[in-house]
Parts: sequence; C-alpha cells; structure tokens
Amino acid sequence: MEFPELVAFLRAELDRRADGFLFADFPPGLPPQQIPADLPAGLRAAFEVTNGATAGVLTMIKVSGLEKAQSVYRDVAEFVDEPSRWLTVGAQLRTRGAEPRHRRAVVVPDTGVAWYESDRFEELAPDVATLFTDIVFTERYLELAPEPGEWYDLLGDLGLRT
Repeated sequence: MEFPELVAFLRAELDRRADGFLFADFPPGLPPQQIPADLPAGLRAAFEVTNGATAGVLTMIKVSGLEKAQSVYRDVAEFVDEPSRWLTVGAQLRTRGAEPRHRRAVVVPDTGVAWYESDRFEELAPDVATLFTDIVFTERYLELAPEPGEWYDLLGDLGLRT
C-alpha cells in the first residue's frame, strides 16, 4: 500500500482500539492551500495525508509547528554541507539524542551521542512518506525504537511486519 492507503488503514484500526491513541495518531491532512508552498513536494504530499503524525517513537510535526522546530537545529550547518537543504519535520522520542530530519528524511545514526556531537548523518529514506512506508510501518521500525512497544505489536497484529 502507498502512504495514503496505509494511513487510512491504520486510522481505522486505531479507531477500533480503545488505547490506540496512546501510541499512534494520524490527524486529518490539510488542503494544499494551507500548506506552505516553499516546502519540498514530498513533505507537502505527506501533509495532505496527515497534518502531523505519531507512530510509536516517531512524531511528524504539524504544519503550524514547523517554523518553531527549525530553531532547535540551527547549528546543524556546522555538521553538514548545504545547510539550506535541512528542514526539521519530526522527532524521535525516548531516544538518547534529538534527531534532525533532512528534506530527504535523514537521521543521526545511533552512536549514543546527541546529534550535535555526532560526526555523520545517514539517509534513511528519500522522503517522509517513504520513511513511514518503508521503516515506521514495517519491521524496520526497530531501527528507530529503543524497544518494540505497542506500535511494533500493532504492526505485527496487522501483518505489516514479517
């Protein structure tokens, strides 16, 4: 399934579970005119599906929070080439360090240090939707999570991980 279909499927399943809101949330998407025009196309498309999302330890920031989120990672320019290409669109919760998100969905490798002390960045996916469809909604979720948890269990219950 593609990102929009997977999100719709997961929303329906979470609605059936009394505790689903505790570990996942996929708010409705926004109409295109409410999404800033200067965002990368892949991120704009993701916001049309869901305006922010929580899936286990990963949170995608809402459109209204994007500007504020950028201040957290202003210093990323010291560590990467072409700092104008960087945009914070999410966060990984309950980990050892904060994770900046590149327009092409990158994450600091888990070196046990905060991102600003790390010596490299690693691309996980070419865009936000692929980050979800290929990692967050699959058995690869464990690459992001310090432990499996309820989200990983749900993926198993739904046959989304092998």
